[in-house]
Amino acid sequence: THRALRVSHDSIPLRDVSVILNHTTKTKATIDDGCSIIMIREDLWRELGSPPLHIDTIMSMEGADESVNKALGKLQDLPLQIGPITFYVQAQVVPKSPVPLLLGMPFFALSNCTKTFDDNGELTLTITNPN
Repeated sequence: THRALRVSHDSIPLRDVSVILNHTTKTKATIDDGCSIIMIREDLWRELGSPPLHIDTIMSMEGADESVNKALGKLQDLPLQIGPITFYVQAQVVPKSPVPLLLGMPFFALSNCTKTFDDNGELTLTITNPN
């Protein structure tokens, strides 16, 4: 008797979480551990009231399609709340992005984030308050 093989899904979409930015603005953040930064789109930055940008560490990001997106500057120590936990993140502001807020590897490191998938591809994230 042969056991049926378990095979991968064709794709599993990135996941979004509800967040509050700067203690005022509710939005969705896309969780992406394949991204090396935390990125916020310019229109969302303006919705926050255009807090000051630090331009000493402007970065350029290259997308999977080899497009290059140069950051306008960095939001330093931006309050980002998920549930009862507030994180303070360094976010690069970019003119264009398919998502308003992208939480990359710096968020995973700060929150000690772990991911667990079940057999159906459902994701459970576990985060820890760093403070």
